[in-house]
Amino acid sequence: AVDSGNDALRLLRGNESFDLVVLDYRMPNLDGLGVLREMVSIAPSTKVLMVSAYGSIEMAIEAMSIGAHDFLRKPFGGQA
Repeated sequence: AVDSGNDALRLLRGNESFDLVVLDYRMPNLDGLGVLREMVSIAPSTKVLMVSAYGSIEMAIEAMSIGAHDFLRKPFGGQA
């Protein structure tokens, strides 16, 4: 886990590879869409699940058009 968009990109540019990244929209330094834009060239085979408590249909469409595999709104879960 990292605390900012810049930290996420630094980790992705390192020697580790990831099958899946869960990416929040709101992060310090660089938001999730900015990280996602960079990720498509740094780690094109990594699937990205974008999440946000502040998401909209437009944000979900933008994230998926950039390359996110899916988009989920927080909080997760629901009533049983």
